[in-house]
Amino acid sequence: MKRLVLILSLFLLASGSYAQSFKGALLAGVNLSQVDGDRLSGYNKVGPVFGVAISRGLKENWSLEMDILGSFKGARPRADENNLGTLAFRRLNAIYVEVPFLLRYHYQKFKFLGGASFGVLVAAQREDNVGTFDVTDSYKRMEFTGIFGATYALNKQWELFSRFSYSLGCVSGVNCGSLFVNPKLRVGYFNNVLAFGLIRKFK
Repeated sequence: MKRLVLILSLFLLASGSYAQSFKGALLAGVNLSQVDGDRLSGYNKVGPVFGVAISRGLKENWSLEMDILGSFKGARPRADENNLGTLAFRRLNAIYVEVPFLLRYHYQKFKFLGGASFGVLVAAQREDNVGTFDVTDSYKRMEFTGIFGATYALNKQWELFSRFSYSLGCVSGVNCGSLFVNPKLRVGYFNNVLAFGLIRKFK
């Protein structure tokens, strides 16, 4: 958390020095998430994502962006309507504060973006037939993710956004391993998230 505060402070100081070169925005939307490695499938867990963005133009059609986001991730099994009472696991909620750094390419009304993000876990809870349990201590406090996505300009002030993000290292699990190994040999849990929403830009 101290590293996060330090990096944000340095960035804000830099933006204050070159305020005329930076543009701000608010964004809000929904995460559709799953956790790879838990033997469940499907983007069934729905949660909010929201925050602020700061961007700065580069040469020609390129720009940089940094966000500060609250992001709700996790997993949820697809309900079996014929056998609801047997579901032992019902929901995993994981709340992160994330700071993505993105490179954007502008093409007409579209922006295509890619980059990386680091996040700090705020809390994690597991819900099953017995009750709700705090599982924060079983998760890594820091998460690093890769991000790809795009935006579409509705007008000068509003944009639609879509993003895909995936953990670059496992966030939890026994013998937690790396993403960059054979998927059949990979161990641990990895956040897998699709996000959609709106961006409100400011000059």
